[in-house]
Amino acid sequence: MPNPDGSGDPKSRLPFVATNDRSTGYDVWAGIGNLVRGTCSTPVTPPAPTTARCTAWSDTFTDAQNDQQKIVHNAHGDSGTIVFDPSASVDACPTLYSSDGGVYRNTLITSPECHAPIFAAENAGLHAFMLWGMAEVHRPGVESEDLYIALQDNGLYSTADAGTNAPTWTHGLGADVGDVVADTTTVVAWTGDLLVGDPGFTNVEKVLPKFPGGSLAQVIVEASPGHYMMVIIRPFDLDPPQGTQIPIGVRETTDIKADPVGTLLGNWPPAAKVPCHIQVGLGATGPQPYVLAGTCALGRTDKGADELWTYRDGLWTQIAPPPLKHGGTVSAEAGFGLIAVDPAHATRLYASVLYDGPPRMMR
Repeated sequence: MPNPDGSGDPKSRLPFVATNDRSTGYDVWAGIGNLVRGTCSTPVTPPAPTTARCTAWSDTFTDAQNDQQKIVHNAHGDSGTIVFDPSASVDACPTLYSSDGGVYRNTLITSPECHAPIFAAENAGLHAFMLWGMAEVHRPGVESEDLYIALQDNGLYSTADAGTNAPTWTHGLGADVGDVVADTTTVVAWTGDLLVGDPGFTNVEKVLPKFPGGSLAQVIVEASPGHYMMVIIRPFDLDPPQGTQIPIGVRETTDIKADPVGTLLGNWPPAAKVPCHIQVGLGATGPQPYVLAGTCALGRTDKGADELWTYRDGLWTQIAPPPLKHGGTVSAEAGFGLIAVDPAHATRLYASVLYDGPPRMMR
């Protein structure tokens, strides 16, 4: 049969292949990372070994990277298995699908519509997810608080009533979501692409396909309402190609939809390591970013320590690890692991120092 690898940005593993008898021919379901369906038949006369029995493959029924039309799927594509209605011997509807994101239920329950499934999470409640990012938006009152959580394998969840005892959660996005930033009008999420939506992560647009980032690090922050800063950890081309490669560095924009890459925030120092994590606080002359450069393993002492840089007065300045005690010395291998800054006061910086004796937090 033809290889379905052209369907839905597949991955390199094939955990299952399942067949399902149809009134005419049969379907082959393949978990190729994403989930696809082949339309197949058995010829009356045995064909040549190279003759295809599956003549068409569907697009993906799970999340898929780098495609605007597929970001609405909430079932994650690191496939596990698929289950069909056991009460039907022909045209059985696919009922359940599992993956790294959990168990999903097909919301379409009658044939033939069910053979193009729309999956919804069947997990009861919110469990011990792998959390990469979180954003909170304050609204008037006690109960009307927006909260967004960015998750490995489970995508993006949000609630508009985080102040209640039992918030109502909405599954706004599947896939791996490494970062989320939100305010009262706009939500920005990083999934390998940079996505922008309205509150509740509705009306989603893909503004930067294949935007480089890292799950452990924060790659984008909102410095002030509508003013975003982001780290570029490796060069990438704009898509569609515009003859422009975006270089390593830090960028800022005041129009995340129409001009997501904006402009360079100064020239990133050639001798500096790669910027990979950003925080921002309000300085004397406006938003002041702090940037970790290196691996951004964020506290993992086996990955080495990072450099710390800040931008003020039009220049990038490196901040050296401080000694444990005033007047003391610091190891040449010392660097930083974690940073946090008060959004309202850029001078209130907190950082962990590594490779200078036991790890320590300093302000």
